[in-house]
Amino acid sequence: MNVYENNYKNLKSVVLDNRDLRVEIVPAAGARTASILFKSADCELLWQNTGKVHAPVSYAQPFPDGEKAGFDEMFPTINKCLCPDFPWRGVELPDHGEVWAIPWSDEKRTEDVVFSVFGVRLPYRLSKRVRLEGSSIKTVYRVENLSPFPMPFLYAAHPLFNVDKDDRIIVPDNLTSVINAVPSVDLPDYGREYGWTKEFSDMPEKTCDGYRKYYFRQKNTAGWSVLRREKQGFEIKMSVSADKLPWLGIWMNSGGWDSQYNLALEPASAPMDDPVAARAWGNESVLSPCEVREWALDIEISDFSF
Repeated sequence: MNVYENNYKNLKSVVLDNRDLRVEIVPAAGARTASILFKSADCELLWQNTGKVHAPVSYAQPFPDGEKAGFDEMFPTINKCLCPDFPWRGVELPDHGEVWAIPWSDEKRTEDVVFSVFGVRLPYRLSKRVRLEGSSIKTVYRVENLSPFPMPFLYAAHPLFNVDKDDRIIVPDNLTSVINAVPSVDLPDYGREYGWTKEFSDMPEKTCDGYRKYYFRQKNTAGWSVLRREKQGFEIKMSVSADKLPWLGIWMNSGGWDSQYNLALEPASAPMDDPVAARAWGNESVLSPCEVREWALDIEISDFSF
């Protein structure tokens, strides 16, 4: 594996490169994974904005004002909300979380790169250690609660994958129903439960108003999920520490949000997009006083036989 600096649009980037993959991460933009090139298929896996200049990056900016591309880290929330607990009760947690829109430090080493950032409105340190192994991206996350108080939080991955019509999501057999987390034209009723059918697993054609966000009702105890690129002939498998990220969200955008056409597999520490909603659904995640927590997230790309 080679590690070197580059420029993604007008911002410094760190590139991890081997025979199978080229991965580009932008420290100044929330350590966003801006690009994943799968070399054997000559295919960019992540949604890209076409502009030559990166969107401005500023703390607590609304997500629609950002780059809206690549793979963001969402912590300690997705939705803007007020922290529910002392001593931060009433503190506003920004849209898409804190860490996607602030600079991270980077430490380039022989076998991996470590990116890290400190919280702004909550006292924590979040880091991720990234390396390549064949056609897999292996990441280990570490979060430290720097306070003597319990800290509610929600972490979720947000990789916006490119898709084609009829690309398909594959999940473990125990995931049999989903809960609507975002009202939309497609799914207007927040909190409504649906059975897991082709309507939810297969990417629809692009429309002017289609998008949906849902969570599986059941915990993903196996820890994996797959996006099968049917026309491209390969699949993207995400595997996580199932005890730390037991909830699986799906963002499926068929053109209704910002005219984008993409899909995100979103393993998360808690469901329903923010710590307050997660608590209301009885499934919150909380860091104990001074707790250090780690989890793994692997992305593996492989060909499949039709």
